[in-house]
Amino acid sequence: MPASGFPQSFFFDYGMGDSQIDAAENYLKQLNHAHGTDLDLYEAGFAGLEAGRDRFKDINGKALKDKLEGGIPRLSISTLGADFVHARLDEDMNQSWPVRHRAENDYQWMTHLRERLWWSGPNADPKSTGVSAENTVSDVYADNRYWPGIASVIAERSVIGDNHFYTRFNTGHGLSYYVGGQVSNPDEWSNMSLQDIPVTWQWWQDTKGNRLTVDFDYGPKYNIGSAKRFDYERVGAYQGGSSLVVSGDLNAENFLRLYKTDLAVNANSKLSLTFNKSSKNDNSTMGVGLIFADAPDKVVKVEVPKSGKRTKGWETAELDLGAYAGKSIAAFGLVFEPGKKAVADYQMNIGEIRIFDGSAVEPSAPTGLAIQAAYTDSGELELKWNRDPDYTKVKQYNVYVNDVFVGGKYDEVFYIKKLPARSGKIKVAAVGADGLEGKAAELKFDLTASPSNLRVDSRPDGTFTVNWDLPAKAGGDVTVSVKSLNWITTGKPVSEQTTVPAGSTTAAFKNMPVNGDDYLVTVALGDKNAVAVGGRFIDTVSEPYAEAWSWEGNTLNLPMPNTRDWRYMYVYEDGKLRSFPTTYNVGDKDRIIRGRTTKASLRFTSAAKNVYIIMEDYAGNKSAPLYLKGEEQ
Repeated sequence: MPASGFPQSFFFDYGMGDSQIDAAENYLKQLNHAHGTDLDLYEAGFAGLEAGRDRFKDINGKALKDKLEGGIPRLSISTLGADFVHARLDEDMNQSWPVRHRAENDYQWMTHLRERLWWSGPNADPKSTGVSAENTVSDVYADNRYWPGIASVIAERSVIGDNHFYTRFNTGHGLSYYVGGQVSNPDEWSNMSLQDIPVTWQWWQDTKGNRLTVDFDYGPKYNIGSAKRFDYERVGAYQGGSSLVVSGDLNAENFLRLYKTDLAVNANSKLSLTFNKSSKNDNSTMGVGLIFADAPDKVVKVEVPKSGKRTKGWETAELDLGAYAGKSIAAFGLVFEPGKKAVADYQMNIGEIRIFDGSAVEPSAPTGLAIQAAYTDSGELELKWNRDPDYTKVKQYNVYVNDVFVGGKYDEVFYIKKLPARSGKIKVAAVGADGLEGKAAELKFDLTASPSNLRVDSRPDGTFTVNWDLPAKAGGDVTVSVKSLNWITTGKPVSEQTTVPAGSTTAAFKNMPVNGDDYLVTVALGDKNAVAVGGRFIDTVSEPYAEAWSWEGNTLNLPMPNTRDWRYMYVYEDGKLRSFPTTYNVGDKDRIIRGRTTKASLRFTSAAKNVYIIMEDYAGNKSAPLYLKGEEQ
């Protein structure tokens, strides 16, 4: 907030057009003059677009034009519900529940194209954002006759700097996970922590000939739709879930711009490119196209040797950039040339691009690797380790179980939803700034020797019983612990432990909570891996209202409850329930409803002689009355 005490930004109504923008501009000028501020409408004003509601319709195209002057936004543009490209696919297909095509693999290619139509424009080309005379994208339940795309009004920006960069073209999900070009984990996955920096332009191609088809290749299980749009051999990824695939008839030089950057080049700089050419041998060439900051209109081509030959899987070429030392790479992409004659059915997959100079420190193996909780009955596992706080040195941690990749992130804890094995070796390796893994920390585990089939019984009298099954030939005492998680409703968190003799299959605790708090039970047999089960204590109590209520004459102020486990709050006036308005115009209700009753309505005037409150939680328990005026009758 500036010294004058008013906000520095404002979000306008979605229907805002020329006249409203003119009025806002004049008002801001007066405000700046009166208060000595220098607020700028473009910086401070945000004009919305109803993306989720209006999608690719004419109304959205007009709404965008209304906020432009000479093709340039008069104020900042914000979009509500731009995820409609995926979330509203079924609706645009005129399908209703229980149909959920948007969740099915066979329809994801539609989501990808719809996303490019929204951001890159009606031709899925940020260089060409003119709308189409006729709808040519009805096969993905979109319309490219009206919406020019975000790229038509907002220039691309980038976070790629320094002197290191790498990408495997991972979109944060996949139908399998590949390591070194081979499937490491065949399961479908989603993890935005593993998403590479997205390609800046999808897809900007400079060519005097045929534009190639560009896509993300998720492997043989991926449905690419009809051959009308995509027709290539699905190779899969080199590292991760997807690779970049370029295919089609190559009849002229084609420069595919990929990333906007600010990368410093020195004498030791190199560019490593991993590729897989599945089409037959030809005279084509592939190279890297570099655009330097001091010559933004010139593309400097560095050719990949023998790139016209069909590969036997993935190959890596390392290109020396030392000749350009002292320069800054402002953008780069890939150049494809056919040679002396056109090449039909050309296909090249790009699995990895790395720019590096050898200065990145190889990260050491993480310390403190341990199992935090093993849910043996469901095959889940929680890991922890000591995270390196320097993100410039460590970009993420990769986790393997018996050399099967199970995920990764930049963190110090990790949840494995589905263990690929109940025993073996866990490895966690840090990934450095140059994209290479360091040495892994290793941890052996064996859940087959641990208790299984954990059962918990939480009773209203506070008795809490844990039962389990022992493996064959089990030996050693059994240690059982109970800890409360996310505790709120007790004075302090529960942390109890007991040890029972060898051969025991049950343990009991007394005076445990009966308030519905979360718990974690851990059972350890001797020195074997401990196993766990989670749940909630039985819920038999509802907390009374405990906020700082107050009277101002006959006006009562009721702060909104902060307790975790409340659903309704009943206000009785002389024994009768008071009604309160709710959101979304569904009328007054005889209770305060969490998330639905307006906050303003909790300040009201009451002439009653007797006022009290009763709380109700989600289990249906009701609290003792709290008297705000008068006494219990």
